[in-house]
Parts: sequence; C-alpha cells; structure tokens
Amino acid sequence: MADNESAAQAARDRDNDDLAYLRNLLPPGKVVYAVIRHVSRSGIVRTISLHTITTDGKGGSDLAWVPSPRVARVLRHASDDRKYDGNRVHGTGMDMCWKLVADLSRALWQEDLDAGRILKPDLGDPGDASYLLVMRRL
Repeated sequence: MADNESAAQAARDRDNDDLAYLRNLLPPGKVVYAVIRHVSRSGIVRTISLHTITTDGKGGSDLAWVPSPRVARVLRHASDDRKYDGNRVHGTGMDMCWKLVADLSRALWQEDLDAGRILKPDLGDPGDASYLLVMRRL
C-alpha cells in the first residue's frame, strides 16, 4: 500500500514539475511554432513538434524545443512519439497544430484566467484560454 502511495505522490510531483516548467517556458502571449513531423498513411494521426524562441538576457535568442514528454503528460491525450520527436495527435477535419497548441494553452492557463490572475485575451472567447498562446507553423 505504501508503495502505491509513494508512486502516486511521485507521479503528482512529476506532473506539477511538468506544469511549472511549461508555464515558465510558455507564458501568455508567447508564440509557439508547430512542425508536422509525420503523417500516418491513413492521414488520421500526425506527429507534431512544438518550438518557441527563448532569449538569454544578453540579446541572443534560440529556437527551443518544447519537450514532447512534458506536453504529453500535461495533456494526457497527445502521446509522446520518440521516433519523430513530437506529440502524436489523432483527428481530421481541423487544424491539428492549432488544436495541440490550444489544448496546451488551456491546460496551462485556464485556471488562472478563470480566477482573474491573468488578463483575458483580445481574440476569441474572452473566457477561453486557448487563445493565450499564439500558434505559427514552420
């Protein structure tokens, strides 16, 4: 019983660490670049990697990979695809890059938006945090 409790606590700690890391990397208003790495033969499954530009405080910048294992754990529906270094997303009929970024934005910021701790976005539904991260395709 104690092993199960310690394993559950370790999973909660990891989830909190992932959430804190991604919230630090992707504050509201940040541009997230999406790259489609692979499309299945059926066209239903895509592997998408996410990137953002980071600065070093000295005027330099770098294109940083948003770690797909952390995204997968936060979202719980976009599994990590290690072969193509991205998140595996299922679906057709909509922009799956936008969906991945919008779902991540909601997971990171919806609670703060609802509590009034961050400003509401100018675009889209003012109560929907999916517009707090800006998606661009590379």
